[in-house]
Amino acid sequence: MKRILFVLMLAACGGAAADSLSEAKSLLAAKSYGEAFPVLRMLADSGNAEAKLHLGRMYWYGQGLPADRAAADALFAQAAAAGVGEAQDARTLTQRRAAKMAEITRWTAYDGADLAAGKYACPQPAIPEVSKTNDEIKATTGAYQAWSSCYNGFVADLDGPLAPAKRIPAELAVLMSEAEQQEAEQHIHRATEAAVGKVGANAQAVMARFASWEQATKAFAAEYNASAEARKKQDQITLETDRRLREGYQGLIHTSAPTGK
Repeated sequence: MKRILFVLMLAACGGAAADSLSEAKSLLAAKSYGEAFPVLRMLADSGNAEAKLHLGRMYWYGQGLPADRAAADALFAQAAAAGVGEAQDARTLTQRRAAKMAEITRWTAYDGADLAAGKYACPQPAIPEVSKTNDEIKATTGAYQAWSSCYNGFVADLDGPLAPAKRIPAELAVLMSEAEQQEAEQHIHRATEAAVGKVGANAQAVMARFASWEQATKAFAAEYNASAEARKKQDQITLETDRRLREGYQGLIHTSAPTGK
């Protein structure tokens, strides 16, 4: 009878522990770390291996408390020894972090230099005030189109790979504490806003110069073509006048030619 009661008590305790662990996991998902910590601490101290894993993550990532990776690694080791599969991967976090520390530091001090480098280093097009030859028009148009393609690529990527939420690779984010991720995100947002403002202002200036060049070049072309047409008409008049003069001169010669008597 006593054994049956003892088994029932163990089952009741196991059910309570499961309920407490479920509650703690819900609190973690809601980032209510202050409420989750004492529940996980109690469960971990009582030997709950999964609680040790979650508590270890709180220490490792600094969730609601100062990061303590030594304490986290000890909890991960205990959870892994008890057969918690996820704990095996968690045990490698500190080692993987050490190998990626330079990249982590880059993101926590991100300055946005890559937003104006590589394929985003859009060459400034040389745009004169006006072009007066077809070669100049072709060169200016080509330079502007190359710049425009580069600029449009940058704008398109702002909703893709350059979107702040997508900048930090997932495999690197998992190695950063919450404080580091927040710091990195702040730097990324500031740098992106600054780059967008600078690139946008430059784009407005380039497009304004191109519009002015286009207008001036079209005006020159219209004036040149009109002048050429006028010259063509004048040349035709001159040719016609010369023809008539020659015909008149030939007629005069035939009229005044001697009869031979």
